[in-house]
Amino acid sequence: MGKRVFCLLACLLLIACCSAGACAAEPGGMATTLSAVKPEMIQPDGYEQDFYKSFPRPRYRGVESRLIMHEVKDALEVKQWCPVFGNAALDKAVSASLKGRLSGFLEKDKAFAGSGNGEEGPSRSWWKGTYRLFSSGPGCVTVHFSSYVCHSYNAHGATLHKTLVFSEKRGRLLGLGDLFADANMAVRLMSQWATKKLSAALGESFFSNGVEPKPENFTRLIPVRDGLVMVFPEYQAAPFGMGAQVVKMPLNALEKAGPKPEVWGARH
Repeated sequence: MGKRVFCLLACLLLIACCSAGACAAEPGGMATTLSAVKPEMIQPDGYEQDFYKSFPRPRYRGVESRLIMHEVKDALEVKQWCPVFGNAALDKAVSASLKGRLSGFLEKDKAFAGSGNGEEGPSRSWWKGTYRLFSSGPGCVTVHFSSYVCHSYNAHGATLHKTLVFSEKRGRLLGLGDLFADANMAVRLMSQWATKKLSAALGESFFSNGVEPKPENFTRLIPVRDGLVMVFPEYQAAPFGMGAQVVKMPLNALEKAGPKPEVWGARH
């Protein structure tokens, strides 16, 4: 298993040598259907369930998509698309995030293999992921990673979600405090909005503790031009079978928190 960890880390460090292709311009650039979906409660569109079957390369104007690949015969398969912006700071942050997540994935398998519980037939783990880009303004871009993951010891796989919000101007990741003047107020407002929308949509299946006003419940945020998209992965706000829950909140409902001009532009 040690060789598997080493090989994957080496693969990530040599990402420039991974499979890559020229990216054609996509009409609309980083504009996506998610930012325009009505009503504000965004319903699953089948993307997370279907992307790993056809596994197309994401295409965005001015962004190259590269594929991280690693395989151990009959044991492990990793395929993860990632964006390359041509900005050293942004690309380093993307690479570091993926390296940490994939290393953790392998460590879990390693720990299980060492426990002596994996003797009932062949074991195989896989990670297949892609990404989408969103933009809330000329200086802010968000990478949303969606990765279907299954460990050899799991009865079923799960879709993992990760968002990285970048300031292109400053070339760094943005946290909650960079999005709003009052981060605590933002968390309270997001909690109230998500609770209202999800309780109405899910009824008794709604896990209210998953959207309590705690910063750790709101770590997968996607700023879009007219609001903010909140992603709650499987199990956080609803049972596994109901999938991830995604709620869009209009920007005017966040005014009390002071949305930052760097992210959404000047507010009048």
